[in-house]
Order: sequence, then structure tokens, then C-alpha cells
Amino acid sequence: QRLHERGATQHLSHTQHLLRQQTPQGMALMRLVSRYSAWVERSPIVAKSVTAASLTVAGDLIAQGIEGRLSSGGPGLDAPRLARMGVWGLCIAGPLMHYWYRFLDGRVVAAGAKGVFTKLAIDQSVWAPSIVAGFFTYSAVAEGTGLSGAWERLSEVYLPAMKVNYMVWPAANIINFALVPPMHRVLYVSTIALGWNTYVCYKNAVAATTAPVTAPPVAEPVAEEEELQRVD
Repeated sequence: QRLHERGATQHLSHTQHLLRQQTPQGMALMRLVSRYSAWVERSPIVAKSVTAASLTVAGDLIAQGIEGRLSSGGPGLDAPRLARMGVWGLCIAGPLMHYWYRFLDGRVVAAGAKGVFTKLAIDQSVWAPSIVAGFFTYSAVAEGTGLSGAWERLSEVYLPAMKVNYMVWPAANIINFALVPPMHRVLYVSTIALGWNTYVCYKNAVAATTAPVTAPPVAEPVAEEEELQRVD
């Protein structure tokens, strides 16, 4: 993993050298990339977790806008929901992605197309089903529905979400595993996931608002029947 990250740093240094010779915008962008890269090297888990949280929150903000919550006549920002999404990215998704990609890079040593497609197969057969199920389960439990509510949420949205997953992530992860330096994979995935996060946050919100509400049991009129029996 260290060798991968050292090679990625050298590649970025070469790219920075080329872009510094061009526009002021390119120089500013490379300064930002350089600072982010240094942060990832110093504190990889913190940097990747903050990145994941920021983009998850951004995705939920977009989803709330699509729902009409942020319009002039809407109900307004759902701050607790936004906080739950931030916790998901910061404490769960970000750290898990860090260790998942380290695991893949350490276990799959084949180079070229064989390595890329081996990682892709493992990622989409193990990671994708688990993280999608984890997201909806976490969301439902964090909303206070309990495990029964989480199961209902999964029954409603899991399969549609997985269909969209397989339309988006295989192509995105071919680029990820083939071209993106290991130290920046969480950044790349989180950036692509801005649209994905918008989708899953929206699906989760729709499922939460349409969940069936169980009415309290209606008491049977037994008192009147007992009174009639006593009269007889």
C-alpha cells in the first residue's frame, strides 16, 4: 500500500509540474490537490471520512431540494436527516471504504485488465450489496423505526437501488481500479457518488414518508355485551 501511495505521489508531482506552467486556474487547482494529497498521507482515515461525509451531505441537500423541501413553500431543511447522512459518511462509509480498498489492493496483485476486472467482480459481488443494505438499514434505525422498520425499508427499496447500482458503478469502478491512484480512490468514489447519494437519499426519504403507520387496536365493545347478559 505504501508503494502504491508513493507512486501516486510521484505521479501527482509530475502532473503538478506540468500544470504550473499553464494557467493560474491550473496552478490553484494543483495547490488544492497537493494540499489534499498531503492531508491524505498524514491522516488517511480522517481525510477520507471527512470527504465521504461532505459529499454525502451534499447529496442529501440536493435530494431535499428535489423533494421541494428547500423551496419557498416547502417544509424547510430537514436538519436531523442531514446530520444522519453526515454521520453515515463520517463514521461508517468513509472508514469502511478506506479499509475496503486497502484490502482489494493487498489481495489482488494481478496487473493490467485481469487485476482491474478481478477487483471489480469482488467489489460488485461483496461490497456493493453490503454497503447498499447497510445504508438503508442504518437510515431506518437512525430514524427510530427499529429493526422491523429497517426490514420493511429494505423490502421496498433494496432491489431497485441495486439495479441502479449495477447501471452506475461497474463502469465507474473500471476507471477507479485502472487509473485512479489508491490514495485518491475514496475521493474519486465519493465524487462520483454525489449523484448516487442524491438518488439513495431521495429513495430513502420517499420510503420513510410512505411507510405504513400501524393504527392502535380498537377496543371491542365487551362492556355492553356483559351488561346485556346480566339483564337476561
